[in-house]
Amino acid sequence: AVALILLLFMGLIFQIYQVLTWTDSAWFKLLLSLDIKPREYTKADPQWAKEDALAWIESHTLPDEAFACDVGTSPMIAYYANRPVVLHAYFQSGVTKRFREFSYALFSESEQDLLAFCRKYHVAYLFLSGRTLLNDDHDMSFRYMTDNLLINEKWIVYKLHFTPYLVEHFTLVYENPFVRIFQCDTGYARSRLRAITPGVPP
Repeated sequence: AVALILLLFMGLIFQIYQVLTWTDSAWFKLLLSLDIKPREYTKADPQWAKEDALAWIESHTLPDEAFACDVGTSPMIAYYANRPVVLHAYFQSGVTKRFREFSYALFSESEQDLLAFCRKYHVAYLFLSGRTLLNDDHDMSFRYMTDNLLINEKWIVYKLHFTPYLVEHFTLVYENPFVRIFQCDTGYARSRLRAITPGVPP
């Protein structure tokens, strides 16, 4: 009887551990391998979400208005939407320093730090995925690279994600369930775009 109770207790502890670390668990990875996964879990943003955002960029912004975003998305904006980007992993010297500046500006508690980055590099728009804030894995995630694994509600990127209407210098002009685009108050965005309300279709 004692052995059975001990076995049940160990099983309970294991289940609790699995719940707390579910995305790293063998069980979760087995479910993923069978293509069984919760709707909110994605290894990357869906292709349609980026395609829709790129089509919007091409039709609503001017050809010389530059974008700041992660280095994985930058080539897509440069190629498919034909817009300049300030971070490009393949065709730009000094990208490591600039990427570091961008990363720390996003996770600063001061909106002025991100605004200063955008002014320095003539950024007209921010292109942000939900994973910019939520992703914390060791594979080039912003939070891992800036040593910000614990969520802080004071980060500017947190405010852009959850309360964009409280941000002063970045205006939400496009969103879909996975991507948001903000017009920056830098003087480099010349397109006259209407601010939108999060979660409300334009």
